[in-house]
Amino acid sequence: MTVEGLQDFVLTQGMSKATNMMEWDKIWAINKQKIDLIVPRYVAVAADAALLRLENGPKEPVGKLDKKHPKNDELGERLIIQSNLIYVEQQDAQAIEAGEQVTLLHWGNCFVDKITRDPKTGQVIDMVGRLNIEGNVKDTKKKIHWVSKLDDQVVPVTLRELDHLVTKPKIEDDDDMKSIINPDSLLDTAAIGDPLLKTLVRGDKMQLERRGFFIVDEPYFPTKKMVLIKIPDGKGKDMAMTSKVDPTKLQGSANKKEAPAEAGSDKRAAAAAGADKGAQAPAAAAEKGGKAKEAKAAPAKAAERPLEDISRLNIKVGRITKVWPHPDAEKLYCEEIDVGEAAPRTIASGLRAHLKQEEAWLQ
Repeated sequence: MTVEGLQDFVLTQGMSKATNMMEWDKIWAINKQKIDLIVPRYVAVAADAALLRLENGPKEPVGKLDKKHPKNDELGERLIIQSNLIYVEQQDAQAIEAGEQVTLLHWGNCFVDKITRDPKTGQVIDMVGRLNIEGNVKDTKKKIHWVSKLDDQVVPVTLRELDHLVTKPKIEDDDDMKSIINPDSLLDTAAIGDPLLKTLVRGDKMQLERRGFFIVDEPYFPTKKMVLIKIPDGKGKDMAMTSKVDPTKLQGSANKKEAPAEAGSDKRAAAAAGADKGAQAPAAAAEKGGKAKEAKAAPAKAAERPLEDISRLNIKVGRITKVWPHPDAEKLYCEEIDVGEAAPRTIASGLRAHLKQEEAWLQ
């Protein structure tokens, strides 16, 4: 999480003393906007990768320079090593059919002529193909990433994903913490990384193509695996490679869409039970009526009071001491307001549509 992303998220919330339960997707989506254009691209494939033999590939490894970021030349270039033996993601290999043409990212097209599978597990262990550099990338349905089989140069990497520590969306007062703690919140995937990953230090961020954004937790050492932690991007679905953490857990809207269906089923169940309850209704109503005269109605809790109840409001009056245009919203101002507290409050307001910046000063 970047400081800039956190600041922007806070500014979009406005000023409130209320405690709100919010989903993670918005803050991670803002954070992604901050890092997307400034982090370089690298490659890593899972350790169960399939081997692709390119019959007309280079006999000796050759290097090719390519941009670290397709839209940001300031990040410079990276060296891509091409060879006639390359690792391909097992997930991609399972989807490829014999005779199919695919695109190798940052290289070109190739035909996969032969696929060999393990008879016991069904995993692809070997593929034979041939380059078709003159082929049009628009003719292929599959664009896959890869890492050259250079066992003395590739980087052993652990791709670490962090799941939620708590399995329940909202913790209640009577919850047993032991029963809602996620015992498997740390999920690791062994991977084979681009040799250039050796140049990164702790805290460096990057995007692994078709996998997502990561940050270096433990840099590479000859005697120790490199560890990269995945940075969520706020999306409710994975990139091309399937994640071990369900991305919908970070997407509040996905869970909310299921609520109407559940509510509908509850109503149907209630209707089906209506006939049985009808016979019991008169007796129950009489009993309830007798008790109602004896018992006093309990006062409503603050959270249960209707929205139009004026006592819900906590109104503060202050003086605007500083005004500037909101950096991300053309219809809003950012304002510092003195309400008689130790420090002024910073808010986002809609006065921009009604007052010029100099007119809003000291209002």
